[in-house]
Amino acid sequence: SNAPGAERLQLVLASATLNALQVRDDQGRARRDDASLDRLALTDVNIDVPARRVVIGGAKLVKPFVAMARDAQGELNLAGWLAAPQGPEGDATDTTEPADTPWRIQLRNFALEDGRARLTAASARHGAGNTPLRIELDDLAMSAQNLVWPAERDTPPAPLTLSARLGSTGIARDATRPAGTLRWKGELALDPLLARGDLRITRVPVHAFAPYFAAQLPVALVRAEAGYTGRVELRMPPAGLSVNAQGDVLLGDVQVNTLADPEGNAASEELLNWQSLALKQVKLAFAPKARPQVDIAEVTLSDFYSRLVITEEGHFNLQDVGRPEPADENAQNDIAGAATEPASAPVAAAAASAPATEAAESTLPLDLRVGLARFVNGRIDFADHFV
Repeated sequence: SNAPGAERLQLVLASATLNALQVRDDQGRARRDDASLDRLALTDVNIDVPARRVVIGGAKLVKPFVAMARDAQGELNLAGWLAAPQGPEGDATDTTEPADTPWRIQLRNFALEDGRARLTAASARHGAGNTPLRIELDDLAMSAQNLVWPAERDTPPAPLTLSARLGSTGIARDATRPAGTLRWKGELALDPLLARGDLRITRVPVHAFAPYFAAQLPVALVRAEAGYTGRVELRMPPAGLSVNAQGDVLLGDVQVNTLADPEGNAASEELLNWQSLALKQVKLAFAPKARPQVDIAEVTLSDFYSRLVITEEGHFNLQDVGRPEPADENAQNDIAGAATEPASAPVAAAAASAPATEAAESTLPLDLRVGLARFVNGRIDFADHFV
């Protein structure tokens, strides 16, 4: 406006409330909310139009919910919400605001209570029932102070705390087992991205994400739960992502089976399980254009079981684990052709799997050092049906 005093235009709101918001996609047959919240409360809002600055004294979200869906083409539904508006001729709407003076938003206090989020991936499916992957976060709580976007060079990181429960409803789960948890206490900067603080994760169901990596595994992951307690620092400067972490890792309640024969000649069988694999004082350093560095002071494998079998045809079950892709006809001569007497069968089996192990070690994409390894309360069943 050209009215006198327009250049000093400011808008001030002592408080504002938005209740019972629902965002729904009506294109599908099932009408479900894609996002909702019980209440959004803003206090002490100051909008300085000439300075292009927004200062919000407080913002509180109560019971927010968002459903993120990834389709078979890998597109996320949220991407459609953020699409730029189109003009009459299909071009993006023109803006008259100067590009060199972006709006700056400062949020002094932010709180989120009793939040919930769901991720459904249609392209990642479990074998039984063809059920899409479904990960859920609930009991989500977050608080932050002095968030600024975009940040200036001297803007300090904002204190941030976060907690949530994590689970999966896409696979069968034991209702008597506690859900996974996530807790973060540290600080966050948005531009450039910086997150550092103390992280504690318990009982994350790794097997829930198996559809994303199952095709690359020479075994079937039936179940596994992961945890981490330690310090994490993540930076995203223009040069690329860098990560430094130091803490303890726990991989527990693990069961690994052999792969079932696609032609139905052999069913999946239990190969290995353990109660606890504890990695103490793990140090991770990841930087652009450098090999990741992993240093583990101590590894302890407790209450483990392994089943080793040589079939009547002289085939050792560990040989399948050593090769993620089917071998050619000449490579499948197993133990039967190599073992000329019964006593040599186990030795031949171990030798057959050694080249695959050496090849895997020589192609590790990181530098790994382990100080001490312990094996506690283990049991190994060995059966040689070829003898």
